[in-house]
Amino acid sequence: MNTVCKTDNFEIRLYKPSLIHPFYDNMEHMSVFKRIRFLIEYFYGYSVYYLWNGFDYIGFCTVSSGKNKRYWFADKNDIIFGPYFIKKEYRGRGYSTLLIYQVLYCAGINYNNAYDYINANNIPSIRVTERLGGKKIFNVSINILTRKMKKTSNGQYGIYRISKEERKLNEKSKCDCSYI
Repeated sequence: MNTVCKTDNFEIRLYKPSLIHPFYDNMEHMSVFKRIRFLIEYFYGYSVYYLWNGFDYIGFCTVSSGKNKRYWFADKNDIIFGPYFIKKEYRGRGYSTLLIYQVLYCAGINYNNAYDYINANNIPSIRVTERLGGKKIFNVSINILTRKMKKTSNGQYGIYRISKEERKLNEKSKCDCSYI
C-alpha cells in the first residue's frame, strides 16, 4: 500500500486490488453479491483508499471508474465513490467526511464528476455526501439478481453527483493534507 496524502494525524493509503484480494483489510462482512460486484469491478478498474491513524485502519472508500456500463449515468472521465465503511468503534466522529474529502479532493485522483449511490435509508451517508457538495440528481432501483440500475421516481437508492463546478469550488479551499 502507498500513502497518497497525509494530514496531521492521519494518512490516506491506496490499495490496488487483485482478483484474489479485493480488499487489503476486510473490515466488514462481504456477501456473495458484493464479492461478485468487486470481481466485475476489477476488470473496469477500482481502488480502495484506507484511512490510517498511525496504528489502526479506521475505514475505507472504494473508487471505481465511470467506464463500467452499470453506471450508465457516468462516463469514462467520471468516478464512482463508495461503498465506504468506518469501523463501528470509530463512528460518529466525522471520519467518513474526513475520508471522503481527502479521497475526492486531496488524493490526486483525476476526474470530472464524482457519483455516489446511497440507500434512501442511509441518512448518515447522505449527510456526508451532501456536506461535501453532492446533489441528488435522481433515484434508481437495483435489480437484486442482475444488479442493474433503473431510473425510477421512488427508487430505493439516490444517485448523488459532485459536479466539476462544485469540485473546483472545494479545491479552491485549502486541502488539509500534503501529497506524497
